[in-house]
Amino acid sequence: MKVYKEEKSYWYDGGSGYGSHVQPLQFIFEHIKSKNALECGMGDYSTPLLLDNVKKLTSVEMQELDWYEKTKDKYVSDRWTCLLNLSDDLPKDVLDQDFDFVLSDGAAYSRPAIVNHFMQKGTETLVGHDTESTWYGWHHVREDLGYFKYQFTDIAPYTTVWTKNENLIQAIKKRIESKEKIVYIMQSYGIGDIIFCQSLANDFIKQGYKVLWGVEPHFLSIQKNFPNVIFVDKNIMRIDYNRRDVQETGNMIIYPLRWTDSICEVPYKHCMKSKYIYFGKAWQNWRNIEVVRDTKKENELYYDILKLTDGEEYNLVWDNFGSHNQFKTNIVLNNGLKTINVSIINGFSILDWSKVVENATNIHAVSSSNIYLFELLNINAEEINLYIRRPIEYNHENYSYILEKHKYHLHD
Repeated sequence: MKVYKEEKSYWYDGGSGYGSHVQPLQFIFEHIKSKNALECGMGDYSTPLLLDNVKKLTSVEMQELDWYEKTKDKYVSDRWTCLLNLSDDLPKDVLDQDFDFVLSDGAAYSRPAIVNHFMQKGTETLVGHDTESTWYGWHHVREDLGYFKYQFTDIAPYTTVWTKNENLIQAIKKRIESKEKIVYIMQSYGIGDIIFCQSLANDFIKQGYKVLWGVEPHFLSIQKNFPNVIFVDKNIMRIDYNRRDVQETGNMIIYPLRWTDSICEVPYKHCMKSKYIYFGKAWQNWRNIEVVRDTKKENELYYDILKLTDGEEYNLVWDNFGSHNQFKTNIVLNNGLKTINVSIINGFSILDWSKVVENATNIHAVSSSNIYLFELLNINAEEINLYIRRPIEYNHENYSYILEKHKYHLHD
């Protein structure tokens, strides 16, 4: 995804967390000016942002030759000096310079040492990345040199700033006082549950909350389809996913949506309803969502990858199920038509199959996350054939009440 500031965008990878310092850096440069900056650890996230915000930039790559070669050829500026120094120590001529801004995001064990060095030289503002990770040794950063310290914890990995800039200090204090309220939804799988609960997320957003949703990494591709929610890799969040109570940490409230059937003490067949019962809302509200469709990817899948043509008749078979497509039901059709089997294709979300689903002549599917897609789309097929996802389930009672929009044939 991209993070936007006015008309300028910078890359931020919400899946890996590599670019989690982009937003803090944007905030910082709204309140400071830099004439001479140092970047330790160069790349696609911080380098272009710094080039746009400082008068002179020195970047030192400390870990990878290939990364250095790739990055130095990507950006061109007569205000930029880029150096390769595969070491935990910076070159002496860099250490001796006077910088007013330093980003320490280079070789692991060097990060706190670089901060300490330039603090002692009087650098006005310094930033460290991955500061929640104890193995970097951030506890070695000195606290006796008169710097104001603040850690941005909105998205992990965390970013910390040390500064003597009064404008930035006051801006951070205001940020703390009016810090955004965050709701974190604990429902990392399956993709059907995530789609089904987007209306709940929208309700929180209307109340002024920012909604973070931790998901399994392979589900992050749906970010484009629901841009109002921030999807993050659940593994970069320090959260106990086995807790069944509401957790509050700082300005974030964590709701255990994964466990609502047991919390609400309802039969498992009502597990989907329970996600709305938990908040005292009607489960039918799930349909009150807006899906942003990626028509470019839908067309690419339809025409370029599956080689379908407009008006062509075909069977759609959706026989895989499970969070990792680890299960399969054998569905065999012999009606003379081409058969398209839904599968995981790198770079495409489940919602990128929408055009293929809508235009299918016949649909045969194991009932899974696909039923929510079927219910949201206008489908050409006269009937949708649904099969029980054995051995996980033995009937259709867990979801049959949701099937309203189309004619369904529920196979035993």
